Amino acid sequence: MEKRSFNPYIFKIVSIAALLAIFCLCGRSPKKNAHRFFALDTIIDVTLYSNSSKVKKDLDSLERLVCALDTQLSISQPKSDVYRINHRVDSVQTVSGALKEILAACRREWERSTGLFDVTVAPLKFLYGLESHQEKHHVPSASERADALARIGFNKIKFINDSTLVFPNDMRIDLGGIAKGYV
Repeated sequence: MEKRSFNPYIFKIVSIAALLAIFCLCGRSPKKNAHRFFALDTIIDVTLYSNSSKVKKDLDSLERLVCALDTQLSISQPKSDVYRINHRVDSVQTVSGALKEILAACRREWERSTGLFDVTVAPLKFLYGLESHQEKHHVPSASERADALARIGFNKIKFINDSTLVFPNDMRIDLGGIAKGYV
């Protein structure tokens, strides 16, 4: 007896046909449900196609999740883990949850990009006044830039384990280059 292998193309066609049949049998197409909220320093628009009675509840849950991650990852919100790290007294910091995952990804991307992607760029961003909470912009002198650049470098963060890191005293992190994509 001949053994047949799995054909993803056939599976895709059958799946699409089954979904179309379900929609036709239900007699109505899914309703467009739109939701807009502000988080991560941007307006977020979410569209969910569904006839479920739980859509509003699901969209509200999504907003709460995104806002909770925003609070955890924000450079400017005093309750955030990033703010806590940037305003630390002790150089040894314990991280968990989303921040732990993101910093591991940042380390991989820093290595892959040979240092071009670097979340320790915060001193330079602050120097120029580029953070959304900063009102004044500034064109720094060469010596100011050199001082800021000396405090940048993901390689200066020491990973004791996945959850415990040692940050140099004058280092600050900014997850603006990865947080939205992670969320």
